[in-house]
Amino acid sequence: MMDVEDDAPVDPNRPWFQQKPPKVNPASMASEGAVDTGPSFDDIVELITTGRPVPGIREIPNQLASESPSPSSGVASPKKPWEA
Repeated sequence: MMDVEDDAPVDPNRPWFQQKPPKVNPASMASEGAVDTGPSFDDIVELITTGRPVPGIREIPNQLASESPSPSSGVASPKKPWEA
């Protein structure tokens, strides 16, 4: 859990955006660890330049659909006020 210093009590008569935000100790956030940030930008650039797959990115085949396009519904769009 983060260490939060409560120096100002919450005033229920004021909206949340006018309240003073709690102070957070950055050292306590670093100690929590266990946050997986994933690969760095340099790691991703290396994967792309060497042609290896990037984790979390799905491979989509570079081909058109083999089915024929579906027919339009045939419903005419409504007339605009200046066309009536």
